[in-house]
Amino acid sequence: MPSSLRLPAAPEGVRLSAPGGVLRVAWDRPRKDLGGRPLEGIGGYAVLRAGWAPGEDACASCPEAPQRVARVDPVERAARGLPAEAWEDPDTRPGWTYRYRVRALDPEGRPGPPSAPADITWVPLAPPRVEPIPGDGRAFVRVESAGWPERVEPLELRVYGARGERLARAPAGDGGVEVEGLENGRAVEAEVRVAGRTPEGWEVESPGAPVRLIAVDTTPPVAPSTLAAFTDPGGALLAWVPEGPEPYARVRIFRKAGDARAEEIARVGGAETRYLDRDAAPGVVLRYWIVVEDAAGNRSLPSREVEIRIPSPQPGRNTP
Repeated sequence: MPSSLRLPAAPEGVRLSAPGGVLRVAWDRPRKDLGGRPLEGIGGYAVLRAGWAPGEDACASCPEAPQRVARVDPVERAARGLPAEAWEDPDTRPGWTYRYRVRALDPEGRPGPPSAPADITWVPLAPPRVEPIPGDGRAFVRVESAGWPERVEPLELRVYGARGERLARAPAGDGGVEVEGLENGRAVEAEVRVAGRTPEGWEVESPGAPVRLIAVDTTPPVAPSTLAAFTDPGGALLAWVPEGPEPYARVRIFRKAGDARAEEIARVGGAETRYLDRDAAPGVVLRYWIVVEDAAGNRSLPSREVEIRIPSPQPGRNTP
């Protein structure tokens, strides 16, 4: 078989994107040589590019004058955690139209035929303005686009983690995106990008706008339904049994004596289940209720009220 037939076939599936605002060319690894036999090996790739300034014609039959702009080592890219069959173009100009082709190289560096072309009119997207709003186990990020270029179709709002993993996405018209599955109190560094579709059909993204996501506990604890009041030699004794899945951090105790105004009379630790009101006035109806708080400061609804009347001291008897 002639050595020319052992050259790699042209890569297929050449496609364009712009993750994080950088134009990326990607393609599929050839599996066969020009003779139709399984390919023995790849020595890399050559990326060819032709460019037209704004206003110039970039029709399919127009002269290209392509230049070789990169030699790609797929092994080296894979070792860096990057897509092996891809290349990011560091030298693009807004408004220019670029046409990319890719050639596969054999182990000796000889190029096979060029791929079919992939065109794009490069219109970079600006990073959005973002505002994080904390929630319980989640965070909502309000997103405001800096403006969509003409002929770019708005697609999505996307949130990425520090390792480049996608955390959440939402349609571009939603005005924001919600990130779920966050641990309350733990900050997550992320970035938000807007994504659109070019007239050629390629998806492109803006550079990322940094954002810190912090979820907070916003669920109030459950107040006890078992609050009870008893007379005691020292005053009025209140007792309760904690309820709900969340431990209490504080218990706030309220009292209303007769027609007087209600007042908060004490705050005790969340582990307490009793409180002795030594200032309970005898001879009047005393109403008590409690409000509990969790560690995040969320407050429950008031518990049910309980009533008690401390007997008045009998004349001639010793009072405690």
